[in-house]
Amino acid sequence: MWSTLLMLAILLAGWWWSGRQVAERADVMGGTSWPTRSRGTILLRASLRPPDVVPLLGTSELVRQRENRPDEFFATSPTGFRVVAVGQAGMVLVQHALAVGAMGSILRGRTVGVLVSPGEIVLPDTGGRQGWFRGNYSRVQAAAVFIGQALPDTLTRDIARRLLAYDGLGSDPVIEALVRFRAIGGAWGRLGARLLAPAAWLDAAWLALVDRMEGAMALRHFTPVKRLTPSPAVPVKWAALESVARADYARQSSSNPFGIDDDWWKQFEKYLTQKQPPDFDARQATLLRDGPAWGELALLVRTIQAVGATPVLVPMPMKGSLLSHAGVRAETRALYYDRLDSLARAHDVALMEARDFDLDNLFMHDHASHPSAVGWLLMNQALDSLVHHARVTR
Repeated sequence: MWSTLLMLAILLAGWWWSGRQVAERADVMGGTSWPTRSRGTILLRASLRPPDVVPLLGTSELVRQRENRPDEFFATSPTGFRVVAVGQAGMVLVQHALAVGAMGSILRGRTVGVLVSPGEIVLPDTGGRQGWFRGNYSRVQAAAVFIGQALPDTLTRDIARRLLAYDGLGSDPVIEALVRFRAIGGAWGRLGARLLAPAAWLDAAWLALVDRMEGAMALRHFTPVKRLTPSPAVPVKWAALESVARADYARQSSSNPFGIDDDWWKQFEKYLTQKQPPDFDARQATLLRDGPAWGELALLVRTIQAVGATPVLVPMPMKGSLLSHAGVRAETRALYYDRLDSLARAHDVALMEARDFDLDNLFMHDHASHPSAVGWLLMNQALDSLVHHARVTR
C-alpha cells in the first residue's frame, strides 16, 4: 500500500513540476518548428495560447530555407501577429488534423494557416507515405482526439477511418482498438468504445504524463530563442522586398533553366533530368485528381472549423517548368489548382491562388516542394492578407 501511495505521489509531483516548467519557459522556443512541440500537446498548447499567435501547419518546408520563412519573418509581429510553425518532415495532413483536434478550444476564434504541398498531394498510400506517418505518429494527440471526444462524432469517425489506411497505429494496441471502434460508428462502435474506456483512460493519462515530462525536460535543455521586441505594425514594403529577393535568388539558381538552387541542382541533376516512363503524366493526373491527400486536407479543414477556428490555405505551386520538361502537361498540373479551388469553395475557406506562380522559376527552391526566399516572401504576403481578412470577417 505504502509503495503504491509513494508511486502516486511521485507521479503527481512530476505532473505538477512539468506543468510549472512549461508555463514558465514555453516562450523560449519561439516560432520555429520543433519535434517535441509538433508531436505533443502540452508544449503546443502553451505556445498557441498567446492571442497574437497564428499556428502555421506544414511539413519539411518549415524546417528548411530559413530566409523569409514565416516563423522568422513574422517574429517581431510586423503586421500584428506572430507565427508558430507546427510540423516536421513527412508529417501528413491527417496528423495535423489530430494535432488540431488535440488543441481543441485553445484555437477557438483563431486563424490557422495550412501550407499545402504538391509533393504530398502526388504521394500514394503505399511506400513513402506509410513511412512518413510512422515517423510522425503522435499517440498522445491521437489519445486526446479519440478519448477526449472533443470533435463531432461524424468527424471523429471519418478521421478514424482514414487512420486505418496506415500501419503505424499498432504501436499502441489500446488506441488502435479504440480507433477501430470509432471507425465503425453507430451503436456498435459506441458500445465497443465504452467497453474499452477504462483501459483507454489509463493509457491516455500515462501518455499525457510522459508528454508533460518530455516537454519539461526538452525546455530545460533548450537553447532559448532570443525573443525579439515587437515592432510597430507598419505597412510592409512587399514589392521592394520581392525585388531584392528575386535578384538574390536568380544568382543562386543560375546553373540550370528551372530555377533550382545551384547546390541542389549539383546534387540531383542526374535524377531530375532522367527520362520518365510514358505513363508518368497519366499517373500524376490520377493523383492530382483523386489522390488520398485531398481527403486528408478536407478532414483537416473540417477539424479546424469544428474547434471554432478559421482555416486559411496557402498552397505551394508546382515546379511547372521542371514538370513540363518531365512530360507533365499544363492541363495535368491545372488539376492541382482546380481541386484546390473546388475544395476551398466547398468548405468556404480563403485560399492563395497558387496557379499564378506555376511557371515562376524563382518561387520554389527545388523539386521537393520547398519554397525559395522569393516563394516564402510571396506566401508571407498572402498569409498576411488572409489572416487580416479572416479577423475582419470573423
